[in-house]
Order: sequence, then C-alpha cells, then structure tokens
Amino acid sequence: MRSKSCRRLVGVDLRRRLLLLPVLAILAIVLAGCGKEIGRIEFDHVGDGRAEITINADKAVDFWTDLDLKKEEKVSLAESIMGDEEVGLSYAVVVYQDGEPVQELTCDPLDVSSFALSSKIKFDISVGATHSFKYNGKMRCSAAVSYTGDLVVEATLAPVDTGDGSRVEMPDSFKLSKADLVIKEQ
Repeated sequence: MRSKSCRRLVGVDLRRRLLLLPVLAILAIVLAGCGKEIGRIEFDHVGDGRAEITINADKAVDFWTDLDLKKEEKVSLAESIMGDEEVGLSYAVVVYQDGEPVQELTCDPLDVSSFALSSKIKFDISVGATHSFKYNGKMRCSAAVSYTGDLVVEATLAPVDTGDGSRVEMPDSFKLSKADLVIKEQ
C-alpha cells in the first residue's frame, strides 16, 4: 500500500497532466490550421514564377507569403503630402488544370490574416522612417479547386498603386530581399 504522501504526489502529477491536455489540444488545432506546404514560388525581386503542385479536391488551398521587405518613407511631411503616391505589392496568381486557367486571384502580401510563429517587425529610424516587414503570413487569398491531381500555379509579383491596383514602377524606397509565394493545402 502506498503512503499518503506518495498518493498526493501521484495525484498532483495526474492533475498537472490533465491540465496540460487542453493546452496541447489547442496547440494541435492551431498548428493544423496552418496547413501543409505543397508548393513555393521563390521571389527575391519582382517578376514571374511557377510551381507544379498536387492537390486533393476536398482540401482548400491557401496562399501565404514569406516576406522580407524594407520600405523607406518620405523624410519630410511636405514631401509626403506632395508626392501622394501609395505603392504596395501584389501577386497576380493563375491556377491551371490541364493547361487551362481555372482560377485567377490577386493576393496582397502586406494584407495577412495570421502569422506562422512570427510577427510584423517595424523599426523607425530617426532620419526618416524605415518600415521593415519580415514575416511568414497567411494572405486573405485562397482557391477552391474541385479537382484532385496536378495543377500549375503561375504568379507575377509586381508593385501596384494601392488606389486603383494598376502596376507601377518599383520605388527606390522599396528594398525587397524575399517575397516567396507559399502554397498550402488545408
């Protein structure tokens, strides 16, 4: 027969384990929500890319970005007001099945809904403002393809006018190190 102190010790250990179960369950759900990477189009500058993927029809396809971008803001308030340009980045994504386009999407790497074990980082430098965006985030962009098999995903990364979505020249203030388009299956 066990002593009282031994039973208390076993009881405490069991309670700790029982309290840990909900935490582990929540962690498993969160990690499962990130999806499985099934393709990646690597970008270190604006341009075009392509990936071949295999999907299941019962799975959603989400688009993530693995981004490392520095954006220098105008130095003075007057320059900021007079040069009223707002430039962002955009992926133009086309999903092909058997050589035919089945879905076209526009994804904004600066508009993400969640992050994978990372967060936005912003630095302000005293001479002006430099904003650094470095994260792996889920964009508000997904595809529903009712097909099981091989697909081709083509993407164009380009700077765009945030007002009307038209393509513009890449500003000198943008320093792009990485902007991979990550394709995940739920």
